[in-house]
Amino acid sequence: TTYYFSVAAINGAGLQSQATTYSNGQLVLSLDKAPTRINPEIHAYPNPFKIGANPVKFRMAGMTGGEVNIYTISGRLIKTLTGTRNEITWDGTNTDGEKVGRGIYIYKITSSSGETVTRKLALTK
Repeated sequence: TTYYFSVAAINGAGLQSQATTYSNGQLVLSLDKAPTRINPEIHAYPNPFKIGANPVKFRMAGMTGGEVNIYTISGRLIKTLTGTRNEITWDGTNTDGEKVGRGIYIYKITSSSGETVTRKLALTK
């Protein structure tokens, strides 16, 4: 039986690549000539986030640093993250370094220019 599949990936810079198999089983990788950017309305990805996998990344359009506060759904602050780049990462741990439980969390991104965005993040195990 011959199977055909295609895999697409987007890196942190927004560049997209796509891999495709052909009937001979050879994998071919091609890069887009014009990079596909992540939608600026996406502020946290992946969402939902699987604890123990790659870290979740927070960003805002034009952000060059700032702070991310992560809260429980009841409003308790569990972690404050800071960064000086266009993305801030979180590994799913609280202030004490313990992994947080699965559920819905609230995050607030504040860029170095003072802009803020508040959204929800789902954590799975």
